[in-house]
Amino acid sequence: MNDKLLTVKEVAETAGVSTQSVYKLMKDKLQTYIVEVANQKMLKAKVLSEHYNIELQTITTEKTEELQTDTTKLQTVANQGNFEFMAFLKEEIKNKNTQLENKDKIILDKESIIKDKDKNIIELTATITELTDRLATLFENSQQLQQNQQLLEAKYQESEEQSDTPKKGFFKKMFNKK
Repeated sequence: MNDKLLTVKEVAETAGVSTQSVYKLMKDKLQTYIVEVANQKMLKAKVLSEHYNIELQTITTEKTEELQTDTTKLQTVANQGNFEFMAFLKEEIKNKNTQLENKDKIILDKESIIKDKDKNIIELTATITELTDRLATLFENSQQLQQNQQLLEAKYQESEEQSDTPKKGFFKKMFNKK
């Protein structure tokens, strides 16, 4: 476990000193603990026990407890966030249900209007059919009247043609008996 590497910041935090003081000690007293990894200076974990008199096991336990506390806090925040999100979703569902109910009412109103229009169309169609039948009957009657008129005129002309004899007036007929 002593082969573990720590950053300067981790050593400073664990030892309770500033990063500046760690960098200052790295120039002379901590030279044997420095390991360079990817152009970054790291310190062997045994620096804590040998130079600062802090056991790594204690640090690990403290870090574990901190992590557990932080995890609990994060879970609490996440749960609270979930509750807020759930409340938001419930509110959205409630709004959508209200919108659906309003839409259903509008649809019912429009269906009622359509039914009324259909009823009016049926009534008007029946009226048009009735009026068309009456018109056909009137047309037939009109034709019959025209034929009768023509027959009467023809008879009248025939009777005029037969009576080419001059007409005698009423008094002539009565007083002139020839």
